[in-house]
Amino acid sequence: MIFTEVLPRSLAALLGALLIVIFGLLYGVFSYEEIFTAISMKMLIFIMGLFIVVEILDDVGLFRFIGFSLINLTSDPRGYMMLFPMMTLFFAAIIDNIPAMLIAGSLIMAVCKELKIDPADYIIAAAIFTNIGGITLLISSIPNILVGFAFDIGFMEFANIAIPLALILAAVTLILFSTYLLPKKRSVVHVTMRYDPWSAVKDKRVFNLSVIIFVAMITLLIFQEKLGVGMEFITFGASIALLVLTRESINEIFKRVDWPTLLFLAGFLIIVSGLDRVGLFKLVATKLTSICVDDASLTAAFIGLSGIASGFVDNIPITAALIPVARSIIDQGRFSSAPLLWSLIFGANLGGTSLR
Repeated sequence: MIFTEVLPRSLAALLGALLIVIFGLLYGVFSYEEIFTAISMKMLIFIMGLFIVVEILDDVGLFRFIGFSLINLTSDPRGYMMLFPMMTLFFAAIIDNIPAMLIAGSLIMAVCKELKIDPADYIIAAAIFTNIGGITLLISSIPNILVGFAFDIGFMEFANIAIPLALILAAVTLILFSTYLLPKKRSVVHVTMRYDPWSAVKDKRVFNLSVIIFVAMITLLIFQEKLGVGMEFITFGASIALLVLTRESINEIFKRVDWPTLLFLAGFLIIVSGLDRVGLFKLVATKLTSICVDDASLTAAFIGLSGIASGFVDNIPITAALIPVARSIIDQGRFSSAPLLWSLIFGANLGGTSLR
């Protein structure tokens, strides 16, 4: 039902979790107390904190402020083909892909309407860079968070590997864009208007406080391991600080938080735990390792499996389902863990919207 979208994915996951619990208890797969160990409360608190932080930052106008500031860097429509994708990558690196694309898309449409030019190529380029931005940081996408919490990958450990790879991929993609999408001659049409970044800001005091707290949150995540606290403590603490200091309406913020995704994750984690206990993922891992003879072939298989599957269905359940497969393979001790995990992260993110 999740894959066919007969029911909303959150409801389908909760129904599946209910059935897993009922049959798991009937057949003694797990005890009632063990059901709750399937749900990573630390991860859900981390994600909820991020959702609240992003909603408040969007409400105070931070993302549009950044967008307007970046748009003013060029006066040539041709230059926007380079600027818009990088702007989208930046947004996707610090917030989830969908809101990043919505913010970037609205800015692109506004500029193109003003210039009376076709926004299609800009939107396509931005969509591709949304996926690239999704691999940049641990907080950039749900698949990153799932893998990070499952295998204890820290914020900086993730960034040290992902940022260089994302920048290389972005550079190669921009070269392709400049070859196939940009007009061969520099446009003679120039932008005469300028956007006032502060027009996106409702209250400068609230805006400044929000920026300070967000920067503090990122800084604390960088030094999280030295501080000896969990990442969920930092993001949830930042969300509380923002709610208190900015005096944003908690009811309005909570209405906009993506609760269906949190419920979906909770339900699907129970489903995955039940299937793992009956040995399904161990069987899949055994089949994969019998086919793949070395790290390179296994990495290619995981990139293909996660990337192609994520192109057809949501990359969140694909990632959640492949995590226990990866753990089973790693437990065998025949293959290196790092290439396997990064192939899962890259495949799920880059394939995430390829066919949807």
